Amino acid sequence: MIKLFQYPPTSRSEIGKGVLVRMIPALLVLILSTIPLFIFIGKDSAANRDAVRKVTSQETEVAAAAVFIVFLLCVVYISIAAAKASAKHMRHFTCYAYYKGTLYSIGAAVPHSHSNTSNHGMRSIMKAQDDAMGFLSDHYTLKKLLDGEIENSRILVYEVKELTLLKENKNGMKVLLPNGRKQTIYKDMIDYDTLRDIIYIMQK
Repeated sequence: MIKLFQYPPTSRSEIGKGVLVRMIPALLVLILSTIPLFIFIGKDSAANRDAVRKVTSQETEVAAAAVFIVFLLCVVYISIAAAKASAKHMRHFTCYAYYKGTLYSIGAAVPHSHSNTSNHGMRSIMKAQDDAMGFLSDHYTLKKLLDGEIENSRILVYEVKELTLLKENKNGMKVLLPNGRKQTIYKDMIDYDTLRDIIYIMQK
């Protein structure tokens, strides 16, 4: 019998909503930061209405600089949130399997989307990711793969004869595979405790 250790499935809409939830507060902060700027611009406009030489007050310049800084911080914050969401999505293409007393690390080589990816290219990427997700979720198919009955060029299987537990904390644990690759296993993985026990035994 094969035992799979995978992350709970998450739809793209759920991931998108997660990013949106983080975007809204950032955008609200940006909007609020513009209120003093408009107030000072209004004061400058009133003061310059009959003036020959139009001037901008120091308060307006400071408010404009503050809005620019807040804008940059919002861009950084949203970018980090999007990067974390993407990383959380991509980890679904990696899992562990315990079969016939051997631990396997299984990963899918899937394409990534970019900002300049066309709609057709995006559909192809999404299909490839969905196919890989379906393959990794199929116990029977993975069993046949490990038995050598079938092959899939996009699925990478690594027999973990030994590994080193580097650290463990409240979020999960980081392990070092014999090929030198470090991998983080998060606690929300299904049957995380069972996988942790297997890794503990491999440390002895």
